[in-house]
Amino acid sequence: MASSLMECLPMVSSLMECLLMTSSLMECLPMTSSLMECLLMASSLMECLPMTSSLMECLPMASSLMECLPMVSSLMECLPMTSSLMECLPMTSSLMECLLMASSLMECLLMASSLMECLLMASSLMECLPMTSCLMECLLMTSSLMECLLMTSSLMECLPMACSLM
Repeated sequence: MASSLMECLPMVSSLMECLLMTSSLMECLPMTSSLMECLLMASSLMECLPMTSSLMECLPMASSLMECLPMVSSLMECLPMTSSLMECLPMTSSLMECLLMASSLMECLLMASSLMECLLMASSLMECLPMTSCLMECLLMTSSLMECLLMTSSLMECLPMACSLM
């Protein structure tokens, strides 16, 4: 468990200050207790995405996740010839540098209206990622991310049907 959000995201004053830019996290993800609890269950976000990764460089000029992955049946179609998520995220900067490139995390999430709808349909984020030390451990629990996505025709179909990975 991460000792604190400040240790996980050191350059961000606090998650709650970030969320104050909008109404609240609970309004964005009503079925989850809080994003803080989700992050505390993971060993740390920085352990999942090491300092040599950059999500913004991996997904350049994408206004939302849905725009980044339009009409694809699997993530492997969008990111061909990658054997792991870490190969998808090039060794360039850090997650904090990625967040600093965006004006704020909330601005990023506000652009991704489809992502919010996708999460709202999920019964619970904690049910989707139960008791995993990091995101990579969660992905390793399945034979591959491609196999997970191929169970349905799209991510929007996959999340609402997955009540729990337990």
